[in-house]
Amino acid sequence: MDRLIHTQGLAKVYGAREGARVRALDGIDLSVARGEFLGIVGPSGSGKSTLLQILGCLDRQSEGSYELAGREVSTLNDRELSRLRSREIGFVFQSFNLLPRLNVLENIALPLAYQGVPRTERARRASELAERVGIGDRLRHRPAELSGGQAQRVGLARALAPRPRIIFADEPTGNLDTKTAEEILEMLIALHREGMTIALVTHDHDLVKRVDRVIHLVDGRIVSDEESAIAYA
Repeated sequence: MDRLIHTQGLAKVYGAREGARVRALDGIDLSVARGEFLGIVGPSGSGKSTLLQILGCLDRQSEGSYELAGREVSTLNDRELSRLRSREIGFVFQSFNLLPRLNVLENIALPLAYQGVPRTERARRASELAERVGIGDRLRHRPAELSGGQAQRVGLARALAPRPRIIFADEPTGNLDTKTAEEILEMLIALHREGMTIALVTHDHDLVKRVDRVIHLVDGRIVSDEESAIAYA
């Protein structure tokens, strides 16, 4: 397997005092291949979002190892981690996380600014991505002027802007109506068919049926890891 992600004994512990310590993740062994579409499911409080944040380099593990594209993430300093995150990873959030003072074009282009991409090139790439996700006519609108579906399209375009190796999505359809959720799902499936690696947390049963593989977390541990029967039917 040409793996992009590999963890061994990954754990996240909150609380300094022994009696107050909570193991949000407890011994996660996980490998994700390049081009794979992974679904992460489980009840509330099972550690799904914590796992995604660590894999997406938004947080650090307390124990264990995490390799992303062959690099041991725990050995990186904050600057190196930020650089890795900005160049290799796209993140899509349930609550969109758009900057309210920036318009659509500026929000999409933001990761490119962190990379030092020239302004004209940022605008060109952001405009192309906006067209791709169906919001090319909203470039000058601010987040408050968008519907939830439009905002999530901006979030997806922003995640794609740095041309990442992998997209992490945390409940990307959770705040959307059924029709819009299906449209976002189809975009993710199209990206996967183009070879993008995707890992997402979801409660959406339709989405779970259409990924390559599903892992089920309970109390911070993987209790099942299996290929999607429907995806391979």
